[in-house]
Amino acid sequence: MPVKVNLKKAPDKKKIQAIKAINEKYIDYKKIYKTVKVSLRHIVRNEKIIVNINEMVHTMNKIIIHVYHFIKLYTLTHYQDYDKVPVIDKNFVVRVIKTFCERDNRGRSFKENNQMDDINLFHKTYYKGIMNEENNICYTGLSQLIDYQATTIATAFNNHIQEHFESFVNGLVNLYFNKEEKVKNYKSQNKHDDLGDFLNQLKVLKSDLLNDTNKSPKKYDKFKMIFKTEILKNFLIKKSLKSMLDNNPLSLMIPLINMSIYSEKLRLTLQKEEDKGKQVKIITAFPLARSCIPRYIELDSKLLCLNLIGKKSTEYHTNMSNNFGNIWGEIFKMRLSVFHKRGYKFARSISTDGVACSILFIREDKYKPDKKCIVHQIKKPRCYTEFEYLEYIDSDQKKKLSKMRIIGIDPRKKELLHATNGKTKKRTKDNGKTFRKTDEFKYTQKQRDHETRSIIYQERKMEFKQNTLINLENGIQLSIEQLEAKLSKYNSTSCDLFTAFNYVILKNIINGMIMEHYKDELYRKLKWYSFINRQKSEDKLIKEFKTKFGDPKKEDICLVWGDFCENGNYMKGLKSSKGIGMKRIFKRAGYYNYIVNEANTSKYLYNDGRELIQCRGTRTPMAIKMLTINKMGSRHTAKRYNSWKSKSPEIISRDLNGSLNILLKAKCIILNKELPEYLKMRQRIKTPMSNRTTRHALLGRS
Repeated sequence: MPVKVNLKKAPDKKKIQAIKAINEKYIDYKKIYKTVKVSLRHIVRNEKIIVNINEMVHTMNKIIIHVYHFIKLYTLTHYQDYDKVPVIDKNFVVRVIKTFCERDNRGRSFKENNQMDDINLFHKTYYKGIMNEENNICYTGLSQLIDYQATTIATAFNNHIQEHFESFVNGLVNLYFNKEEKVKNYKSQNKHDDLGDFLNQLKVLKSDLLNDTNKSPKKYDKFKMIFKTEILKNFLIKKSLKSMLDNNPLSLMIPLINMSIYSEKLRLTLQKEEDKGKQVKIITAFPLARSCIPRYIELDSKLLCLNLIGKKSTEYHTNMSNNFGNIWGEIFKMRLSVFHKRGYKFARSISTDGVACSILFIREDKYKPDKKCIVHQIKKPRCYTEFEYLEYIDSDQKKKLSKMRIIGIDPRKKELLHATNGKTKKRTKDNGKTFRKTDEFKYTQKQRDHETRSIIYQERKMEFKQNTLINLENGIQLSIEQLEAKLSKYNSTSCDLFTAFNYVILKNIINGMIMEHYKDELYRKLKWYSFINRQKSEDKLIKEFKTKFGDPKKEDICLVWGDFCENGNYMKGLKSSKGIGMKRIFKRAGYYNYIVNEANTSKYLYNDGRELIQCRGTRTPMAIKMLTINKMGSRHTAKRYNSWKSKSPEIISRDLNGSLNILLKAKCIILNKELPEYLKMRQRIKTPMSNRTTRHALLGRS
């Protein structure tokens, strides 16, 4: 969403300078680290090292899966017994890991405390019997790796709540008031004014719940009371849920669990008779490790010294600061070009899953040759936006952009980008007739799937699952796919304690059967090949784009994108569109990137303003009734309009029309010209409820 600007009061210059300083500091922090991804086999000295690394990868994968299961069951049990939950931080995760794992007697012993005793009691009473492990998992030599993974897991819980809590509250409100069904009814009855009132009231109610205000109508007081009694219960709110979410997301664990339990009950009561017994979609309170495919682990100097060096480990470990080069040189081919990057130094850290690996680099001014390179994390400022809205740039930026070549880009689901510079050229057909064609460039999801081979790899993985048979005790053979399908009996996201225990019991049993299958390198190799193919596809995209519209190294080119992907538009059955990722590809290539509000750009004809209608795939002349088209709901890539030159309707590409309108809007903003009436944002005029005739009137129109 665009940044809100108070047009009545000019912004304070000191504040603007302070914001710029904060943003520049964060941008500088983002440039400190860089990674290079390569094949692990390309950089190691021998195959034995890969075998040892894979053993660590598989051990940590098994530990991580059990940690997520253990934390969920322990937290739900603790909440049921004591009405409170543990703080899921790094220390808590380390305690959990060291409860169901064991090592030899070397090194420091872990300090016992009341929480450790409670975790041990839960493990012996409940979890040990359902682990499906003959012996405790051994983590000798992996203490450093456990610390890294504990930080990652604690961060995962924190980020899960921070990113999704607000949407969970909104989803609960929508579910309670059956928003989806009511919207359909209002639209079918053409009650657009009632629909607008209903949606606005829900929006105010959601704001009341999060910001602890009381602006919604009195008819919603009943739900507010339900929210207090069923969700908050005895939970103490400091200021508001929104402020707690910003300052300490983990403190909202209790309301999140209550929301999950209540949403499950609500879903089951609203479930139709023919859908009884099917799984319902509920709020996910706990992140889970559902996949058994091995994950990345982080290798550092200490870990290499303890597990991979061998005889010289004692010599290197006593004076590690002076032996960094020797330690890494024993394992990896440090003279390869992948370990050298201009302006950066190898940060003595590699992440790997046993097949691919990411080499970490640190900027030269932050590099310390004799000790570990530590850079304090800087959180993303609230005022920071990676790509600015064109509507909110200052006059100096507009002056700079006015000298550049402008390209309009319309991002979509099936066509990931449709770009044009607005220029038309005369072309000649085979029959000698001439016609005009606009310069345009397309990059489709189908093309990306073909170049990355993603569908082929998915089919190959599915075929491998179906053809791999597991022998059960009763002599029956089941495929991996059939075994995993048995998990659908229980809802993995449920916070009902009985359901959660049953799911974990079954999941651990099935994991014990299929874990060896997922150790196969095929899954990780296909993931690595997908990455390589994506890089090739994106390089090809940039090369073709430069050929069409110019090289940014030779001239300044500004790309103006529609904000379709910025508004969280998701459609069932289609892959998520590559929004900010696509802009970053062009940013790395040297292009300037800005966003523009794309309201009405696909709905109205470019430079004309007449409303377009859907094309049903026929080119035969016919009388067409002008319809209002929902641009998000249109399934067709072409639209019709009535031409003055021809009696029959003509067809224009929806995406070309959208990119042309985005280009027109960008040029109007940059040159400080007034926007065409049809490209202006539709604004609602507040009128008394009795007078609904001008409810949806457009400003400036009769």
